[in-house]
Order: sequence, then structure tokens, then C-alpha cells
Amino acid sequence: MGTVVLIGFSCAGKSRILEPLKAYIAEKGLPKPFEVDTDKKITERDYPDGGIYSVFLDKSVEDDTAPAINYIAQREKEVLKELLVMEAPAIVAAGPLILQRQPEWGDFMSKHKPTIVWLKLNPSRTVAGLKDRENRYREKPFDGKPASEHPGFGCWNKDILNTYDGEKKQWKPLPEVKQIEAATGYMKFFGQQYYEKAADHVVDMNQVQPGNAHYDKLLEMLKEALYG
Repeated sequence: MGTVVLIGFSCAGKSRILEPLKAYIAEKGLPKPFEVDTDKKITERDYPDGGIYSVFLDKSVEDDTAPAINYIAQREKEVLKELLVMEAPAIVAAGPLILQRQPEWGDFMSKHKPTIVWLKLNPSRTVAGLKDRENRYREKPFDGKPASEHPGFGCWNKDILNTYDGEKKQWKPLPEVKQIEAATGYMKFFGQQYYEKAADHVVDMNQVQPGNAHYDKLLEMLKEALYG
């Protein structure tokens, strides 16, 4: 039995595939895998109700998101240490930057020797997914009011969807063409610097839709990597 790590940029479908994969595995009569969504894991201690976006609202100051990013980096390192003791079969939906967390990522790789699966989505669909997530978070409560009323709302999409208006002290959306250009640049950088080097398999998520042949192939591939 093995360990699988799903990597890729935000909105690629890493977390979304976990539930159907578990159902697929159960249908085959196989034991339930150990499952970790690192974005949820790193926030469950201090931000159990708001997740990653609440980290940004709580720790960012105007256009400075570094305190939030540093918190996330530290928690990812801690989670990678915790995962050293997990047992296969195990599947990990990894945050987009977790491969940067050294030496913890290297220790995790050495211990578990996982199969790395890179889920890829094109920039326009990535932008659409980021917008959808941002919109769904608008009414989430933060400090006793809707998150959208916080001046930091949208700061987690800094330089991709949004830019900071220093005069109004709030974040505003970039033009869509700029959003897609920015997403293209970020995705190319992370792909070349991290994902391409790490991946054992690459899946074009633009082709994967529930019930189609690409979807079934992905589920089967993940099952084989977990159980042989």
C-alpha cells in the first residue's frame, strides 16, 4: 500500500477529488485510506470556522500579507512533521506552496516515498475558481460581521485577482485580462520551479468531469497508487 500526494495550484481540484475517491474505493471493497487536506489541517487549531481566508483577514495589515503567509508556512511545516507517523494507504491534498517547506517536505518525501500527482487547470478556469471561492466567503462571519465588510477582504488573492487601493484602504479587483495574465505567470512559475520536478503523474483537469472517461481514469489511477 502506498501514499499519494496531490499537488497543484489553487482550485485545481485537489480537495474536491477526495470524497469521490473515497466512495470509489469503498465500492471496490478496499480499506479506507488515511486522508489529509493540508489547508484544513493547518487552520483547524486556530481558525476552525474560517479556514485559510480567515488567516489572511486576521494577520494581514493593509497590503502586507506576509504575516499571514508566514503563519501558513509555519503551520505547513508543523503538519508535515505530524504526517511522518501516518500509515499507508494515505492520500494528501497539499497546499500549493507546501513543496517549499524545507527540510520538512524533504523529510516527508524520504519517509513515505509518495506518488506525486500534479493536477493542472488552465489559467482562465483557475481565475473563475478563485472568484467563486471569494464570492462564497463573502457572507462568512468574521469578527461578528460578514467577511466582505472587512477591509482586508480579498487580500489572499493579492496580485492575481485583486490589487490594494491605498487611498480607500481596501482591495479592488483587477481587470479580467490582468487576472488571467497574473494567474498564467504564477502558474508557470510554480509549475517550472516545483510541480514539474516533483510529479510522477500529470493530470489535465480541464478534461476531467464527473462521470466521463478522464474522471474514471483519474480515480482508477489514484486507487492503483494507493493499493497496487
